[in-house]
Amino acid sequence: MLEQIVLFDGFCSVCTKWGRLIEARDYGNKFRLVAQDSDEGELILQNCPENIRNFDSIFLQKNGQWFYKSGALIRIAAGLSLPFPILSLFWLIPSPIRDFAYDIHAKYR
Repeated sequence: MLEQIVLFDGFCSVCTKWGRLIEARDYGNKFRLVAQDSDEGELILQNCPENIRNFDSIFLQKNGQWFYKSGALIRIAAGLSLPFPILSLFWLIPSPIRDFAYDIHAKYR
């Protein structure tokens, strides 16, 4: 299995807490967490598709594909230990609605 890289905002205390939660619940060591504002994060983001690069979002790079906002969060949750895979049920909500909720959270974090 190829590496899954989670890029998060290293200056955001909420994002950093979520990063620690991911590390604690990632029993299979599926994810590698990298702060977007680190040298490594900036280097990885150079490969990010131009149309999503400037989003204020968490990113997941998985098997050469890029995911962001709620799509990234749901994929990450699916890879964690219980109870987090249950959050995959959010796929039932259309992505514009999920991403709208994500944007509101990102704005006020």
